[in-house]
Amino acid sequence: MNTNLSLETALVVLIPEAETLVQPFRSQFDPSASLGVPAHVTILYPFKSPDELTDGVINSLRNIFINLPSFDVSFSEI
Repeated sequence: MNTNLSLETALVVLIPEAETLVQPFRSQFDPSASLGVPAHVTILYPFKSPDELTDGVINSLRNIFINLPSFDVSFSEI
């Protein structure tokens, strides 16, 4: 275990449908893939330090995002 590893948080939208397509590239170029972070689109990074990620922050985020409608996305070009 790397004791020098600093923990960070991010707000992301998970895109599980893209995992099989992007996994080979993420394995090679994205260190977060080896940490178990699935295919995603980053909304905000860095977000907060882990010690600032309290139940209150999570509840606030839930209240913000629960009122937003779901959306479709297509990645047709690079």
